[in-house]
Amino acid sequence: MTRTWLWLLAIVMSASVSPSVMAQATQLNGSASYLHLSREFYVAGLYLQQPSSDPAAILSGNTSVRMKLVVTADRWSVRRWQQQWLNNITINNPQMSANASTQQALMDFTQFLREDLVAGDQVVIDYQPALGTRVLVNNEEAIRAEGVDLLRLLLNTWIGPLPPTRDFRQRILQQANDADAERQQQVLQTQAIPTARLGLVSGWQEQDRQARLAEQERARRLEEQRLAQQRAEQQRQREAREAAERAAVEARAAAAAAAAAERARATAEQQRLAQMSAEQQRAERAAQQRAAEQRAAAEAKRREAEQNAAKTAQQLQAEQAYYLALLQWDLQRLLQNEVTYPSWARQFNQQGLVELDFVFTAQRELVDITVRDEQVAAMLVNEVRRALGVVATRVNVPVNLQGDRWSLSARHDFMLNATASAEVAAAPVPPVTLQRRNVSEQERQQLQSEYRDAAEAKLRASIQYPQAARVLRRQGEVTMSVTIKADGELGGVDITAPSRHRELNQAMQDGANSAAPFAVFPPGMGLESITITVEHRFSL
Repeated sequence: MTRTWLWLLAIVMSASVSPSVMAQATQLNGSASYLHLSREFYVAGLYLQQPSSDPAAILSGNTSVRMKLVVTADRWSVRRWQQQWLNNITINNPQMSANASTQQALMDFTQFLREDLVAGDQVVIDYQPALGTRVLVNNEEAIRAEGVDLLRLLLNTWIGPLPPTRDFRQRILQQANDADAERQQQVLQTQAIPTARLGLVSGWQEQDRQARLAEQERARRLEEQRLAQQRAEQQRQREAREAAERAAVEARAAAAAAAAAERARATAEQQRLAQMSAEQQRAERAAQQRAAEQRAAAEAKRREAEQNAAKTAQQLQAEQAYYLALLQWDLQRLLQNEVTYPSWARQFNQQGLVELDFVFTAQRELVDITVRDEQVAAMLVNEVRRALGVVATRVNVPVNLQGDRWSLSARHDFMLNATASAEVAAAPVPPVTLQRRNVSEQERQQLQSEYRDAAEAKLRASIQYPQAARVLRRQGEVTMSVTIKADGELGGVDITAPSRHRELNQAMQDGANSAAPFAVFPPGMGLESITITVEHRFSL
C-alpha cells in the first residue's frame, strides 16, 4: 500500500466525517499506537491539510489540524487519563501559555471526563482557523477554546521533545507502510462509535444542569427559611416590645397606686401617733425603723439575686462562645496540616486565599458550603474541600458545646513563594468562669482521669494492623509512651517495649501521629503535659 494511496483513502473517509468535527478537508498524516507498560490505550491519528514530517512547521502553522484518538483499551479510567495527560503536557511544554483562557481550557481537558472511557470511544481535538480549538467526545463538543494554543500544547505531547516513544513520533509524522500501520488506519477509518456511548457528553451536561438546578432550588429554600426566620424574629421582637410597654404602663399604675396608699397610710399614722404618749411614740418609731431596715435588706438581696441571674446568663453565653471558638480553632489547625499544594496548580502559577463558610453538624457532616471568593482557582478550592472532609472526622467537638449545628469557616492561603506553612493562632482563652482557679485536688484528679481515658481511646482507635504484617502472619505486643501537651499537640512518642517486628512498632508510631492533635486540656487540670502508656497486641 503506497503512501499516495493512503492519503487518497484518508480524503475519501474524511468526507463521511460530521461537518461539526471537520470544517476543512484534512488527510491522515500518520498513525501510531499509544502504549503504556506494553498496554495499548488508543490508536492515534494526526490529520493535516498538507502532509508534513517537520514538527516545527506543523506547530507553527495556522491551518486545519485534527488529532483523533480511538480507544482500544477495555477501560481507560478517569484517574489514568488525568495522570497520563498531565505528565505528557508538563514535560513537553516547559513554557506554558500565559493566556488565562488557554490555561483554563487545558485544565478542563484533563478533568472533564465524568466516567471511564471504553473501547470504541473516540476523542477528537480539532483546530479550524475560523472556529478555534474544540475537543469532541463521540462526535459531541465537550470543550471549546479560542485560537490554536490548546491544540499546540496537546499536539506537542505527540511530536514534542518527549513523545510517548520515538517510534510513536516517527509514525505520527510520517505514515509507515507495515502491518501495524494498516491495522491503525483500519481502526481510525472504520471503527464505529458504540451505540450505547452516543450522547455521552450530552448526558454529562444534563447532569450538570440538573445539579445546578438542584443547587439553585436548595439556595432558594435556604433563602425562604432565612426570610421566614427573620420575619419570625421581627415578630418576636415586636411582641417583646409591646409586652415591655404594657408592663411599663402597669408598673407606673402600680407605683401610683402604691404611692397613694403610702400617703394614706402616713396620714393615718400621723393621726394615730398624735393620740399616743411620747414613750409609746418612741417605741413605735424604733419598731418601724427595724421593719424598714429589714425591708431594705430584703430588697437588696432581691436586687442582688436578679443581678446574679443576669450575670449567670452572660457567663453562660461567654462559655458557649468559647466552646465554639475552640471548635473553630481545632478545625483550622487540623486543616493547616492536611492541605497540600496541588502540583498542577503550581505548574500554572495558581495561588490565592481560599475561604469557605459552612455548617458543621453533630454527625460530623459539612453542609451549606460556600466560597467567599469565586475568583480563586477551582483546583485550590477543591483541595481545601477535600482536606476539610478529612479533618471533619477528626476534629475535637467540646462536650459542653450546645446545639447540633454550628456555623464555621475554613481558610488556607496558597502562596507559591512561601518557605514555610502559616502558623495557626494560639488556642482561645477560656472565660474567667471556666479557668477554675480554686479547684480541689479531687476535682483535678477527676479531670486528669477523664482526659486520660478519652485520649487513650482515641489512640487505640487510630492503631491499624499493617496489611503486610497480616499477610506475613506477624504478631506481637508493643508498648508505647505518648506525651500530650496542654494545647493538644503531640509532645513525643516512645516505643518503650517494642516487638521483634519493625512493621508492628511503626504501626504504633503511625497510630499516635494520626490521632494527634488531641483536645486542649480543660481548665483546672493543672498540668503542662500528660503522658499516657498504651499496650497493644497485634494478633490474627
